[in-house]
Amino acid sequence: MKKLFAALVAAAILCGGFLFVSCDSGSDTPYIIPAASHYQQRAIQASSGDTATSLSVYASDTNISIAETEAAVGVSFSPANAKVTVSMDTDVATFKGDAEKIDDTWVVRFTPNKLGEFTISAQSGLQTTSIKIKVSARASKIEIKGYESPIEKNSTLRLTSVTTPNPTTSTIQWASSDTNVATVDQNGLVTAKSAGVATITATAVDNDVGRTAPVTGYVDVEVKGFFLSDTFFVLCNKDVDDDVEAKAVGIDGGTVAWTSSNTNLFTVEEISTDTKKAKLKYKNSANGLGEVTATLTTASGTYTAKATVIVVPYTMLALGDSIAAGYAPKPMGGDAKDDGMKEQDMLDAYEKYLNRRKGGTDPNYVNEFCYSAKLKDYLATSKNIRLFGYANTGDQTKDLIAKLAPDYSDGTIATKKGEILEAVKQADYITLCIGANDILQRATGWNLLAKDLDWFRNTFTQDLATFQTNFDTILTKIFAANSNTKVYVMSVYSPYILFNQTNIPAEQFGPPWGDFVKKIIDVNGIAQDSLAELNNYISTKAAANASVYYVDVATEINSVNDVAEHSKLINADPSKFNSTALISKGGSVVPIWFDPHPRMAGAVKIADKYKTVVNNP
Repeated sequence: MKKLFAALVAAAILCGGFLFVSCDSGSDTPYIIPAASHYQQRAIQASSGDTATSLSVYASDTNISIAETEAAVGVSFSPANAKVTVSMDTDVATFKGDAEKIDDTWVVRFTPNKLGEFTISAQSGLQTTSIKIKVSARASKIEIKGYESPIEKNSTLRLTSVTTPNPTTSTIQWASSDTNVATVDQNGLVTAKSAGVATITATAVDNDVGRTAPVTGYVDVEVKGFFLSDTFFVLCNKDVDDDVEAKAVGIDGGTVAWTSSNTNLFTVEEISTDTKKAKLKYKNSANGLGEVTATLTTASGTYTAKATVIVVPYTMLALGDSIAAGYAPKPMGGDAKDDGMKEQDMLDAYEKYLNRRKGGTDPNYVNEFCYSAKLKDYLATSKNIRLFGYANTGDQTKDLIAKLAPDYSDGTIATKKGEILEAVKQADYITLCIGANDILQRATGWNLLAKDLDWFRNTFTQDLATFQTNFDTILTKIFAANSNTKVYVMSVYSPYILFNQTNIPAEQFGPPWGDFVKKIIDVNGIAQDSLAELNNYISTKAAANASVYYVDVATEINSVNDVAEHSKLINADPSKFNSTALISKGGSVVPIWFDPHPRMAGAVKIADKYKTVVNNP
């Protein structure tokens, strides 16, 4: 649900969209391009003499790279036939072509020419509004160079990052996916520790407001020796077996023998000594920790490789969107404490979850503050349960369908092809939080002003029908993979109702920010009807399927105390706020006082409701 209302009023600015389009040139273009005329102007609806009664210009990213070949701002106004001109008094950028109408918004494109700042203004009659754009040398692309072949254990390797543009003002941060195999310092120096494969990443980081997302380059570095395909394996009672492969880099020939540290937990069945593959077999009702060992015997010597094997009777799987992933609202200044904990702690755990393949000791780490982790802790008192999580911020039902494909991988939460589907096959319990983004993402960004209530009503109806079809597909795929699992689906709560409970600041913001607030409240009733139908559909499907359970958390998340309402900070010093919690407008900032994602109290409430349903099916 992060895309859903990523701080509501600022969704258009912070979450992006077509209103700011950038394309990587893919080349090391010099900073200076021949300068344009200092004053440029583009007319929109030039044939009309009407003056706009409302006028706004904005960009989802106010900081662009000199390497971009094209960027854009969006201009919205009413009436639709008003005469509007867009201008910029600068040679930092050049308008590109004529304005293009997309839905109810005009898109005005431009090309950056050199580093600097400039203002784009929209004018109709005496009414003028503007936005400041920065052209920086932040990286828009990174390539890692310097690695060509497997390296020796205990050796070093110097990697370099080549950015577009080059040079760049971005800071490059280096990381290794497995520090047991190889480490890397912040100068790109790799030190080989042991046999295996480590993914080395270089990420461009800069603190400029308006930065959309970090840019990362990566390379897989192989260290010569003998190692297994994974550092640990999880076996449970849903496993028929689990494949393990021994890999030799820089070692020719030989045969492999396999052993289990405890055959009461699991056994190892060789597939072929030539292909160096085997299967780990779960022992019925086993529970404990073991180790699998592969021994490679060659003419030149003997090599061993080991991996941890976790054996548990039950597994639980969390699927869905940002609530299931444990996305936490960012603190807006001060301590922003919640239940004795900083919300930043929750956010750090969320980031660790998203980056769990990058150097973490547990590549299957699940955010310890999300509701599924709380539920797992509850159930662990009576059952030994292993929790897996593959939820992702902003996911809709169509995204989850894609993740259930046998060849799906994304390099972050799922690095192995088909591992999410494999987790479904193993799961005794599946918690599912999906559907909110199918509908409510329509009510973010510029749509809140550009679309009328009838548009929301019709669009929500269409999206609800799509949700129903996709939800059926999700259940079909889950039960086709695992007919014995139990699926617990939570209802969707409305952030609109909670928004109405917040202390909206007394001061009235000028357009468009005050208009956002008013429109959010206007859309409330329409969204309520659609969400009620969505929840009713989930409930109906659960009633018709003995393996599907409806968890009505919408009745539990009913107070701003359950989410990240920040109204107490509305008059705080804006300089102390996190930049992602600000709207930039004409050099001033307007703090956002609401975020609908669960805080600690809300996550506990959701887990409590799940626990009641799981224990009383």
